[in-house]
Amino acid sequence: MKNVAISTALALALASTAPAFAQNTNIDAGGGKGLVVVDISNIKAEIAEEIDVNVEDLADINSVQVPVNAAANVCNLDVNAIASSNDQGTKSCEAENTSDAVNQAVQQQLG
Repeated sequence: MKNVAISTALALALASTAPAFAQNTNIDAGGGKGLVVVDISNIKAEIAEEIDVNVEDLADINSVQVPVNAAANVCNLDVNAIASSNDQGTKSCEAENTSDAVNQAVQQQLG
């Protein structure tokens, strides 16, 4: 029963991050409306461990696009601050940790 509850919680968490799109872009590139380009170069080892791949497999992936709330979380920024900068066209930040949304975006990039 506990596994069912955990699976359900994970499914709901992943469903809420479904709009996360992976993209290998320059960090200064703007994402689509509501998306932020997140530089993952400093957390590749953590991501690789969490998604069970070799860190070398992530060599060509330097950034991903995720929703503002996910970007604020992994970049340790206030949602309002990043949303405000998003309105000004500065749609990027540097990740300090990873999340399900970032991991999913990386997995999408890997194919």
